[in-house]
Amino acid sequence: MVALAAPLAAQTPDPQLASGGSITLEQALALAFERSPRIQESAARVALAEGVLLGARTYPFNPVLEAERASRDDGHERTSDREIALSQEIEIAGQRGKRVASASAAAEAARAAFDRSRQELATRVEWAFATVLRARELSTLAAFEREVAAELAAFEQRRLDAGAGTLIDLNVTRAAEGRAERRVALA
Repeated sequence: MVALAAPLAAQTPDPQLASGGSITLEQALALAFERSPRIQESAARVALAEGVLLGARTYPFNPVLEAERASRDDGHERTSDREIALSQEIEIAGQRGKRVASASAAAEAARAAFDRSRQELATRVEWAFATVLRARELSTLAAFEREVAAELAAFEQRRLDAGAGTLIDLNVTRAAEGRAERRVALA
């Protein structure tokens, strides 16, 4: 588990993150996927492309039924004309197939872009997670090094006081203690 710093906590009202709590890599990835505007945009593009594909697969023309009636009166005789027509527009030369193929390719490209966006985001989150883990471990090691250096300096002081140590040994341990303090401050 890792405590993610301010950038993620600043974007979310999540109490665990806002209070500096720890989350797992899986939780960090899920949170990033859920809240990333780039992922949301890619998902919307996939939905749009799939809608266009559905429209391309649907036959765009409905049959048309027409009925007409006309009356004629030439003075001697009255007649009625009736006409019924059924028409259906058809696509020729593979127009529908080309439209479906184009929409299918666009949908596949949108899905690939979505997958790529998720992979890029996952890489960035994993890198940030590893960086935070590294910093936390370095901080822990620096604190441990400081404790060991302080104990060693105290031991050398006792040796010097007992007449068994030298001032050079004490100065070397104090310098090591100072370097350890600096590492803690930098971590």
